[in-house]
Amino acid sequence: MSHHEYSVHQYDGSKLQANVNTNSGMYGEQGGEGNRIPISQSGSNATARVEQGSSMNSRAEIWQSGWEGQKMADVWQSGSGNQAMVNQHGGSSQASVHQAGSNLSASITQGSNGYGYGNSAHIRQGF
Repeated sequence: MSHHEYSVHQYDGSKLQANVNTNSGMYGEQGGEGNRIPISQSGSNATARVEQGSSMNSRAEIWQSGWEGQKMADVWQSGSGNQAMVNQHGGSSQASVHQAGSNLSASITQGSNGYGYGNSAHIRQGF
């Protein structure tokens, strides 16, 4: 069993983008089990996407915060026993988690400068 960690940290910026895809050799190692992908972004207009296929017992974590602007996060995982967590604060937020397999865990937490307006969340599991 191989364990990989793909970390992305982006701070105090605008139009931040982070994409981690463990399915393709073009982006690093292929597949693997027990992967951990933490992405943290702070600033304005941040986008993060994680895609893991055929990965077992892996975890995707996305933290987005900062001043105004749009926060967007997408997690796609197939395999078994995977976990996903999205935490977004500041501005309006959109998040989606898609997981196939069994024993899955997903959570999305959103807040807009204390008001909670303009947010959208979607979780789909077991498709």
